[in-house]
Amino acid sequence: MKRSTERTAVLVATLLKRSGQRRARISENTIRVLSKRRTLRDAFKERLRSELDDLGIHLVQLERGGFGVIPINALNGAPAITAKKYLVDELKKL
Repeated sequence: MKRSTERTAVLVATLLKRSGQRRARISENTIRVLSKRRTLRDAFKERLRSELDDLGIHLVQLERGGFGVIPINALNGAPAITAKKYLVDELKKL
């Protein structure tokens, strides 16, 4: 029986927490195993992203396959970037 997106999200969150990593890659196969699904449909991936966001984890599908996961709070100390500082020439042309 397939697992719900909510239960799958809890398992992904638990996996990330137990790994001790601040960011990690998870294969599609691991997501299939955790969700008990043969295929990962786009609708399931979107719901999983939403459930993980509710748990404070950002899920990104990677170009080379699989997914990247990072706790949203890892961005709390990130430096701010502004258009005023880094796009001066482009803003003048607009």
